[in-house]
Amino acid sequence: MQILCTLLGISAFLTATVQADRIDDCADGPYQSGTDQNGNSAIHSIGGGTGSPFCETKWKQGLVIKGIEVWADSNCVRAVQFKYSDDSLGNMIGKADGNINKRIMWDPISTRVEKLELWGDGKGKRLGRIKIRLSNNEEFDAGKDTLGQTTYNMVVGAGIMLGAYGGSGTDVDMLGILFLGSKVESLKITDLKLDADSKTLNEQKT
Repeated sequence: MQILCTLLGISAFLTATVQADRIDDCADGPYQSGTDQNGNSAIHSIGGGTGSPFCETKWKQGLVIKGIEVWADSNCVRAVQFKYSDDSLGNMIGKADGNINKRIMWDPISTRVEKLELWGDGKGKRLGRIKIRLSNNEEFDAGKDTLGQTTYNMVVGAGIMLGAYGGSGTDVDMLGILFLGSKVESLKITDLKLDADSKTLNEQKT
């Protein structure tokens, strides 16, 4: 029994350490900071202060976010899941439930996030709604009816989404989005890997 308790204690410690490292990834990164011309802060979250803290980002692996899926109902956003530039999915934030389910994907090389708006649930406890406009004029709008509520325009920086942070349980209690701060002048492909060698590719071409 003592050995089992010790193993459980070690497991809990390692889990807490991993979670702390992930939170640190959102606290320290190449993120947009400061305020915009309207006084909006770049690091800002919407919702309540409850739920388990989360940090969703893979910027240290050189990945950016290229998509988002949202589940919601008439009260709040129930869950959010992000997709990265290597096509991997992030953790499910909240519980995938509710009668609203929408997603949007974009190419982060050619398309930027031009505008991102967040609303609360009107009670100061949950995230209520998410709205995104891309540089290709595509729009995404998911969540509860927020007529009469105050919206918050996130500072999108270079328009490249790097991560998200906040708190969650069965719902998304709180959400903040992290954008790349520096302007991107050019992009290039590095460390290109091919499934076949150059000789095989040349033979296939001929």
